[in-house]
Amino acid sequence: MTSDTHSPLTITHNPMTGSYALTICGIVHNELFFLEEFLAYYRRLGADRFIILDDRSTDGTREFLETQPDVMILGSDVRYSQQIEYAPEFRSRIMETRAVRLWRDQIMNQFCTGMWAVAVDADEFLALPEGMSLTGLTKELEREGCEAVWGCMVDMYPENVNDILGIPDTARFRFDADWYFDARPLLKFRDGEETPKTIYPGSTARLLSTYHVLAQGSLVMRLRRRLTGYRYEPHKVIHKTPIVFWRKGDYFLNCHQTSKQPSRTRIIPIMHFKFTSDLGRKIEYAISSGSYSRGSANYRLYCDLIETMRARGGRFISGISHRYRSYGDFLETGIAR
Repeated sequence: MTSDTHSPLTITHNPMTGSYALTICGIVHNELFFLEEFLAYYRRLGADRFIILDDRSTDGTREFLETQPDVMILGSDVRYSQQIEYAPEFRSRIMETRAVRLWRDQIMNQFCTGMWAVAVDADEFLALPEGMSLTGLTKELEREGCEAVWGCMVDMYPENVNDILGIPDTARFRFDADWYFDARPLLKFRDGEETPKTIYPGSTARLLSTYHVLAQGSLVMRLRRRLTGYRYEPHKVIHKTPIVFWRKGDYFLNCHQTSKQPSRTRIIPIMHFKFTSDLGRKIEYAISSGSYSRGSANYRLYCDLIETMRARGGRFISGISHRYRSYGDFLETGIAR
C-alpha cells in the first residue's frame, strides 16, 4: 500500500469540518485513563475543536469520546504500526514509514489546511505562560512571521515508584496531583543551527542510568558527556514541533517533527506524563504488539526500570527534582524560553 493511493481517513462520529481557530489533533488507542483531563486542559487553553483518530480502542475510549460535543472521531483501514510504502523521492525526505506518520499528514491535509493545529498525544500537556491561550500564542507567532514552534518533552513523575503501583484499573489521571520534574534546561540553540541541541536528556535518562537499566557506553563516552554537561545516555528524542500552521505541501518527517522550520525565539514545555498508574497497561500492550518505534524498545526499557525500582523501593525524585506548580517553574529553571 502506498501513501498516494491510500484511502483517506473516515469521519466516524460528529463531522466538524470547516474553519476553526485552534484544533487539537490526537491519535489514541485505549487512552480512557487520560482523556477527561486531556480534553478539559486543552479547552481551558482555548481549543475549539478536537480531532481524534481512534485506533480501534477497546477500553471505552470511543464511547467516552462520542459524548463530547467538540470531538470529531476518525477511523482508518490500517493500524498504527503498519508499514507504508512511499515513492522514492518522498521516502528520501521522511524518517518514519509506519502508518502513524501518514495519519498525521492525512489529519492535517484533510481537516486543518490553512489553520493552526496542535499535534499531541493523550499524555502530553503543553505548558503556556499564565493567562496565555493557544490562540494568543498563535497570534504572537503570526506577528513574528512563524508557522511552527519548538517544544521539549519534560518527563513528569510522582515521588516514589509505589505511587504508580497497585492502583485500581478504574483510576483516572489527575493533573492536579503532586508532580515533579528535573529542574535543568533541556534544549539549547547554537549559532547557525536550526534544530535545538539536547543538553540534558531528561529524568527518564537519569533513572535508566541510576538503576543501571540502560548501558551508558564506554568510559571515553561517559567522560565526554560529563565534560559537555550531557551526563546520561539519551533513550529518545525530546524536541518536537507540536504547534503548526498547516499549508498544502507540508508534511511530517516523523511523529515529532514537520517539514516546517519552527521559531527559534521560544521553546514550549510539553509535560509528558509517562510515569502514571497507566504505565503498566501501556507496557504490556506495547511489548505484546510491538507497535511502537523499534519494536517498542523504549517500553522494554520502561518495563525493566519499573521492575528494578519496585524491587529496590525506588524513588523518582532526586536532588534536582522540582515540584510543578505553574509555567513559571519551567521559565525559572531554563526549560522554557
